[in-house]
Amino acid sequence: MMYEKVLTEIRCVVGFEQKDLEILKEHKEWMTKMADVFVEEFYRVLPHCPTTSKLFQPWLEKNKRTKLKAFVLRWLSGEVSLEELVRIGFVHFQKGVKPVYVLAMISRLEQIFVQKWIEEYSTERELFNAFKRFLDVWGVFLVRAYYEALIIGLGKFLGISRDLIEKRVKPGADILEELAEG
Repeated sequence: MMYEKVLTEIRCVVGFEQKDLEILKEHKEWMTKMADVFVEEFYRVLPHCPTTSKLFQPWLEKNKRTKLKAFVLRWLSGEVSLEELVRIGFVHFQKGVKPVYVLAMISRLEQIFVQKWIEEYSTERELFNAFKRFLDVWGVFLVRAYYEALIIGLGKFLGISRDLIEKRVKPGADILEELAEG
């Protein structure tokens, strides 16, 4: 599947290996505690930022903390399927959640993780490095899902195939220059 290839390439660039996932699983009890912290941060931050509060308010009002925590636990255990992550990226795209907000939240979760890690595991760099690579892989993958949603949406809007879109947007082409010419 195309997503497997993309994920493999992202993991290669980030340097995420199977041993990183094993390290996270070895610390499952601590990661479970972190899932609680991450969910609380999600609910603490998003309602108070103007753009994200508008986008997430209906979802936050439904009080889906339990569902979100279950997802975060599966995600931190490496049990979330690629299709599920792609679907999440598509939904974010459809709801108007820009990639900058996804990356900003990932940065925030990383900051919290670092603080907790310093407090409890300051001598164990392995866990920190594994988690950092883990977050980077999934953040980049979700941004890729935005790209996929954009290409699919553009194809439907214009009534043309994905292949035609990708042939038109040549790798390395200066799109701004082409727009200025056309």
